[in-house]
Amino acid sequence: MDTNRHWKIRIFILCWTTYALIYFGRLNLSIALPDLQKTFHWSKSTLGLIGTSFFWLYGIGQLINGYLGDKLSSRIFITIGILCSGLINICFSFSKNFYIMIILWALNGYFLSMIWGPLVKILSKWFSKEERNGLSIGISTSTVGGYLLGWGFIGFVVKKYGWSYGFFIPGVVLSIYSFIWYMLIRNNPKKNHRIEKEKNKDYTLKYVLKKKRLYFIIPCAFCQGIIKESIGLWGPLLLMETKKLSLGSATKYILLLPFMNFIGITLGGFLNKKLGYKPKFTMFILLCINLVSTSIFLFIPLNMVYTLLTLGIISASIYGVNSILLSYIPLSVGKYNKSSSVAGLLDFSSYFAAGIAIYASGYIVDNFSWNGVIFIWLVLALLALIFLFIDFLLRKVKNSP
Repeated sequence: MDTNRHWKIRIFILCWTTYALIYFGRLNLSIALPDLQKTFHWSKSTLGLIGTSFFWLYGIGQLINGYLGDKLSSRIFITIGILCSGLINICFSFSKNFYIMIILWALNGYFLSMIWGPLVKILSKWFSKEERNGLSIGISTSTVGGYLLGWGFIGFVVKKYGWSYGFFIPGVVLSIYSFIWYMLIRNNPKKNHRIEKEKNKDYTLKYVLKKKRLYFIIPCAFCQGIIKESIGLWGPLLLMETKKLSLGSATKYILLLPFMNFIGITLGGFLNKKLGYKPKFTMFILLCINLVSTSIFLFIPLNMVYTLLTLGIISASIYGVNSILLSYIPLSVGKYNKSSSVAGLLDFSSYFAAGIAIYASGYIVDNFSWNGVIFIWLVLALLALIFLFIDFLLRKVKNSP
């Protein structure tokens, strides 16, 4: 096998595994929520504060660490993030105090924010422009693996042994894996390192945002982040309460979503290629699918099968958008040496918004119903479409004679 190809496969597998395991160390909260509520008798809005603390620090961390990721060694940066997340998960498993849990989970969010931007930077160094679309699809499927691992394995562990083991086991796994990552990963091809340093000028983030016309992409990241993470955190509990299911049954049914997400990610990459690599147009189509499926979910009574299928389409379409936003677009600015910064900025927009929504969703469910949350998804999908349409109109005006 060609040496360079061998290294590319190795780098991709390590990056894919890393991001899948990251979900192992954050989705456990979603699965543990019903058991935490039962054990401590906390309301959904109170539990939502734990999730909110994660997303806010994760979002702020993305902004900081996305910038630092372009300046520092990705290998060391990511190692620290994985190891600290593992240790925090272990500490969380022993915690019984609500305020300590909030602090720990917020710190978990910050350290996990050290992963994505630098990881995209590594991929942009190892893979060519021609490989970008396939690469963005491939690396985005790591979230599917993460959800299967998080919702599947952790669901079994929490059901059998209780919520604390749902944090202790991922903590141990992440701590061990951080050393594997450090030993096996390389920041870039050594033979190309000198060339890369010479050809990458010191472009500013502002220049790249203007050059690639990304300003209207930021509010789209804001909107899709709320929808995506609301489904991720509240999905099992939504099914339990709206369909009167046990935790075991809800966890079993919710495992359909990662497979649907895989279809959404693949569809996003397929559409982007067929449309001549026009990521904004691709996102517009996927958001239209999301808007229609959310409307059906909200306004039409559905049985269990159609509920799962429709929720799966909502999740799949938003994951297709997420793949374009947080993988394809950051990879496309690799030549400006700003992949980590752009990934960090878009992740910040996505997760800071999600942090607000997680608490708000819990409050809405406590005081109104799940339909209130789903209505918010509908409004957000419409807003994202409006921002993309405005971007389209401005481009037309700019290009008109």
